Amino acid sequence: FERQTFDFQAYSDKCYAQWGARPRPEWSYLEYGGNDVTDFRYHSNIVFTNGNLDPWVVGGLLTQVAPRLPVIFIEGAAHHLDLRGANRADPPSVRKAREKIIALIKKWIS
Repeated sequence: FERQTFDFQAYSDKCYAQWGARPRPEWSYLEYGGNDVTDFRYHSNIVFTNGNLDPWVVGGLLTQVAPRLPVIFIEGAAHHLDLRGANRADPPSVRKAREKIIALIKKWIS
């Protein structure tokens, strides 16, 4: 790819001209936290899953920070594989992770 500079102000102006709104890239961090994993300590009933074949794993939550925020690391899983429908080709680790997720959700809603 050729090197390009990014002009956020020009991008923002274009969004405003076309849509009447400006981008707020920091909004989700300000609204929900996320710069610090302890920001999640007040949340509950969220399962964080990551697979070792997922290029986004470096940005994932890999250690449990609160009792009701389980973390499941899935060997042999790529990005969102655990969220897709079951497939005969799914590795056993993904099937097992799905079973854990279902059990957790059943526990939370019962």
